[in-house]
Amino acid sequence: MRIYRSILKHGHQSFYLIILEVVGESASVSKAQCLDREQFYLDWAFKTYGLLVLNYLREAGSSLGFKHSEKHSKEFLAIIATGRKHYEETKRKLSEMFKGGELNPFSGKSHKAETIAQMREKKSENITQCIIKKNPQNLLDI
Repeated sequence: MRIYRSILKHGHQSFYLIILEVVGESASVSKAQCLDREQFYLDWAFKTYGLLVLNYLREAGSSLGFKHSEKHSKEFLAIIATGRKHYEETKRKLSEMFKGGELNPFSGKSHKAETIAQMREKKSENITQCIIKKNPQNLLDI
């Protein structure tokens, strides 16, 4: 966001894209090697330019030190998610990935009987509310 605001304020003509180093073809360079070189240039930039560097993050490959304000992040995520639709293939892959597998956050766990009872009660309340909203004149028939 900081770079974006700076470009809006000063214009594209005030910025340059410079390739500092060619590390190699992407297939032959590991992520660790890329992060090592990125860290080298981050250290150099902060040492040379200090706070004039437009990068908030001081550690390569990390968002450590960057904090979203709670209000901003919730609003931002809501805007991004609005109208989002997954393709059927994506839905299928997500379903397979989380179906009882290691990636499922509830894997190997089970609800307490008390929790199941609360969920059933809440579900029946929601169904009743739905019926009332759809047919308020038939409320006495329930």
